[in-house]
Amino acid sequence: MRVQRRVWTTAAVTTAAVAGVLVFQGVTGASDADRDGLAADAKSAPAKSDVHRTALKTSADGDSASLARRDTEPFSLLGVTWTDPAAKVDGRVEARTRSAATGEWTGWLPLDTEIDGRTEAGRSGVRGTTEPRWVGPSNGVEVRVTSADGARSGLPDGLRLDTV
Repeated sequence: MRVQRRVWTTAAVTTAAVAGVLVFQGVTGASDADRDGLAADAKSAPAKSDVHRTALKTSADGDSASLARRDTEPFSLLGVTWTDPAAKVDGRVEARTRSAATGEWTGWLPLDTEIDGRTEAGRSGVRGTTEPRWVGPSNGVEVRVTSADGARSGLPDGLRLDTV
């Protein structure tokens, strides 16, 4: 009787373990194959992305810069950059974007200019930058940059919008 109980217990535990593995694979998709027989993750590759750069128009007094509302190639990430990586924007950098899905424009979104320890000023081609801002799938943009009240230094040279 004891042996028979042990056999049934072992069979029940084994059945539960196999069922658990099969359910786990079904939930996670670990054993699913695409139509061509390759596992889904065997086809993964880096996403293709394009970077678009557009110069901002700086005012005659150097206290503001802007990019008028415009249609763009699709993008989801944006930032404002400038020529000298050591220069800082003493003021506000804001952008608004148009949703590719709805066509609605966002309100003005602040771009963070306080980035400490992230520039690689010694490398060739490095630019000063705002913190990149994820905006989701977009196809239109408008940008404004303004100096802080009383700022004497103006804005950095070479301001541009970079979208990805």
